[in-house]
Amino acid sequence: MVKEQSVEQRVASLVNGQLEGYGLKPVLGNESVNSQIDAALKKYGSKNGGGGEYTRR
Repeated sequence: MVKEQSVEQRVASLVNGQLEGYGLKPVLGNESVNSQIDAALKKYGSKNGGGGEYTRR
């Protein structure tokens, strides 16, 4: 029995295929893009209240 993909998986596959068509490498959800983005993500808290240097108190 073949398991049907979720909507999120189908959208990700579609977008990743389009990115590859432009010669760009798709980045997975938790994969690093570059050091500037990594630093910004560590500096500011998450929308769910996760820590960060500049988290509202």
